[in-house]
Amino acid sequence: MARITRPEMRPQSGPCVNCKKKTRSHVLELAEYEEYMQEVVVGRSDLQARKGWEDVEEQLRSEIVVEALVMCHECWTGKEKIFHNKIQKHWMAWDADPIANAASIRKAMETLQYYEFVDLETVDILTRLVKKLKAAVLND
Repeated sequence: MARITRPEMRPQSGPCVNCKKKTRSHVLELAEYEEYMQEVVVGRSDLQARKGWEDVEEQLRSEIVVEALVMCHECWTGKEKIFHNKIQKHWMAWDADPIANAASIRKAMETLQYYEFVDLETVDILTRLVKKLKAAVLND
């Protein structure tokens, strides 16, 4: 069967992708599940002999196939600071020529979304850069 993710479920604790400390603070990638049908006994007679009866239903079950990727808050905070410093260092050059720096802007935006960074200054800078890049592309 097909693999699915279940965003409504909190992942189990797992090793931080950076320091290996057990955590579930920041989910980078959801766990993948595989669904299958299983017969489950829902009723049974009191007799255990051959003449006893069982009521059986098919129920949809799921099993984890790929564990979630998680990062502890300490590593996540450190990564956010490093990312913030990188954006501060490069954003003026990217702003001066957004088309030439389109790949860097795209990569920075993907990183921001993947880690779900919340630093408002960084989010604002990247949002403005993306808008400026879109305007530059549409005007050319």
